[in-house]
Amino acid sequence: MIINLTQHDININGVIIPPSGGVARCSEGSTRAGTIEGFPVATKTFSDTIGLPEPQASVYYIVSTLVRLANQHRTDILSPDLPIRDDNGCVCGCQILIRNKGNGKFTSEK
Repeated sequence: MIINLTQHDININGVIIPPSGGVARCSEGSTRAGTIEGFPVATKTFSDTIGLPEPQASVYYIVSTLVRLANQHRTDILSPDLPIRDDNGCVCGCQILIRNKGNGKFTSEK
């Protein structure tokens, strides 16, 4: 089972996975870091992930790339990759889902 924890339909080569209603996010904060050539600059930090359920056997979660990268230890989370663009250049889908490396080869059987 794949559960979409984003706010958007995920279109993978024409197959739509609708949002589940839950959203996984990273808490963020920013600190003013001064200016560069007169432009304001800040640093941004990301901390706790909220809205991401604990791993379950045979359940995979689609999340943003940021959430996936903030949770490198999790191999049950996926994010869209290799965007598909429409005639106007807007992203309208993806070709694959990407996951964290984990240990060894990935299969859908656990």
